[in-house]
Parts: sequence; structure tokens; C-alpha cells
Amino acid sequence: MIDGSASIKNLSSEDTSQYKGLIKSVISFYNVSKDALNVGVVVYSTNATTEFQFGRYYNKSDVNTAIDAIDFPGEFTRAGNGLTAVRNELFANSRSGIPNFLVVLMDGVSIDDISLPSALLRAMDVYVLAVGIGDFYAKPQLDEIANDPDSAYVFEASSYDMLPTLATRIKESICNGNVIITGAGTVF
Repeated sequence: MIDGSASIKNLSSEDTSQYKGLIKSVISFYNVSKDALNVGVVVYSTNATTEFQFGRYYNKSDVNTAIDAIDFPGEFTRAGNGLTAVRNELFANSRSGIPNFLVVLMDGVSIDDISLPSALLRAMDVYVLAVGIGDFYAKPQLDEIANDPDSAYVFEASSYDMLPTLATRIKESICNGNVIITGAGTVF
């Protein structure tokens, strides 16, 4: 689930590349195919938009091309809307018996409710990881969104330059959470 608020829309081309690169790097660790990892992406701002659903792309090249093509709306930060869209438009239709992961990227403070949408996702047994980027996100919101323990599911980067190193840490968190991805649904 990707933050597409005004601050993201106004990033430099280098920071935008690193932002999208984080997503592509995490996905690159896994086998994207019909029977293995399925990827979906929701971009949130004032509204949430499902960029692509599980099963739309079955290889990394197509996923990376779709990620590169994402435009950010550049409005307000409403992560709750994004979480609700992810639940209703992606995980409600995900394959049963398969571990599901959600990686939430945030660089600001959400102005809508995140508590209920986060709880509903966790009730669906979705493993939620939260990533705060920059200086303006609220750590308590990351903690609220992510599964516990926060030390395993919450990540922070004070600058976009730090994003390349986060990919490995996110992968390790997913794999060390007693769930190894052999077939799963993952949303950014």
C-alpha cells in the first residue's frame, strides 16, 4: 500500500526512483507466478486506487513496469481509506490457506481512522508491516497499523537514501515471522 500524497508527488526524480525501488526490491526476493507470490498495489491519498490486483501480473518484469507507471494523486494522507481498499479489493478475494502480507509505506500522518481498518486486516490473518519514511510520519500510527511485535513489523527510514537497505530487512522480517513465502498474496 503506497502513500501517494502531495509530499510523495513532489519528490525529486531520484527519491521517487528510490521509493518505487524499495517496492521492486522486496518483490525481487520472491518468485512471482500464478502458483507462487501474487502481488497487488493500492495507492492511497485522499482516495485509494487499486493499481493492480492479485493475479494481474505473473512475472517480476510486468510487476516492475506497472510500478514504474504509477502516478501519485498528490492529495491528503488517508491511510485508513487505503487499508479499507486493500481489505475489500484485494484480500477479500485472496487465495485461502496462503499467507498474506501487506507492506504499508507512509511519509506523513494519516488524517483518517487507521485503527479499525488495521484491526480488520489483522483479523483476516494478514501480516501487516509498516514503513515510515522521512521526518513527518507518526510512529504511533505505524505501530497501530503493523502487527506485533513492532520491532519485527515496523521500519523507519529518515531519508529516501536509506530505502535500499530496508528491502533486505523487510524480507528478513517476512521470512523470520515463521512464515516462508512459497505461495502468498502481497500488497504494497
